[in-house]
Amino acid sequence: MPSMQRKYISVAVFDSWIQSVLHSVGYGASDARIIADVLVHAHCRGIESHGIIRLPEYIKRIRAGLVDPHVRPVLHYNTARTIVHVDARGGSGQIAAHETVEAMLTCVEQQGNAMAVVKGSTHFGPAGYFARLCAARECVALVLSNAEPCVAPYGGTHARLGTNPLSFAAPHKDYPIIVDMATSLSSMGKVFVAQEKNTNIPQEWAFDTHGNPTDNPHEVASLRSFGGYKGFALSLVIEILSGVLSGAGYGAHVGNMYKEYDHPQNVGHFMWCAKIDALMDIEHYYARIADLLSMTCNTPLAPGHESIRIPGHIADQREKERRAHGLPCDDALLHEITKVEAVSGIQLIRNIS
Repeated sequence: MPSMQRKYISVAVFDSWIQSVLHSVGYGASDARIIADVLVHAHCRGIESHGIIRLPEYIKRIRAGLVDPHVRPVLHYNTARTIVHVDARGGSGQIAAHETVEAMLTCVEQQGNAMAVVKGSTHFGPAGYFARLCAARECVALVLSNAEPCVAPYGGTHARLGTNPLSFAAPHKDYPIIVDMATSLSSMGKVFVAQEKNTNIPQEWAFDTHGNPTDNPHEVASLRSFGGYKGFALSLVIEILSGVLSGAGYGAHVGNMYKEYDHPQNVGHFMWCAKIDALMDIEHYYARIADLLSMTCNTPLAPGHESIRIPGHIADQREKERRAHGLPCDDALLHEITKVEAVSGIQLIRNIS
């Protein structure tokens, strides 16, 4: 592909192909649609580390009998219908999380707020996807998840906790405010992307097997928490809420998606959302949010900065552009498409302009 001329692939074609791949390994139409939507969402917002780079491993674990594409999550409610206990039963993390959000939103309409814990799950993609579903229904939301241990605790060098992502979402009339981040300096997905591209990573991201800092993504044995002890503390909070309280695995008890094929992962999630009009008049909320953002952004800029960017705004603009004009189809994306084609046998008709 000539480097001087940028190529694009239709989002609709990309989405349809992913659904076909998911059909081929046993997912029904509705579930394939949801999982594909999560993966496409990641690419549209520039979170390629949570896109189709994960799909070959999803397929591999299904074929190894560790993930059942036919299983349905089991949901139990407390008497007040404000707490939802979910057993994903080793199924898709995207499906378990999506059904959990829908259950919470139903409870929220009646009770004003709801909390959910999920056990027996798997990797569910970007947490922001699910928090954003709540913001679209005029709720504030918090979505947390643990993951297989790949992050060293502050002061240590060996992996003991997951990247343990969190997302917070709040509605705004122009675009939702979305915080979507790992509690490590980098997600492991970004390391995988660097491995695929054969490019170095910042040395402060990770340790090698000897506990030394490394910029070689192929040598990464553990990641660092962001912000030193602060990121570690936050990761531990997420581990308690997502793993301990849900009944899922925690720490070393969470299976490694890429290395362990003798047992399911048993990932845990924690979610909470509240209907804004249960707390205050919705228009009053929007006025206060607008005032908060205005006073936040009205400040002299630091050297090297052109503006104050509200969390989620850049990704929102990127998503609008990519859904309108297509996904940039560079060598890295073509390589990932080829890998999925090889493992699934489903070819993508290259609708590239």
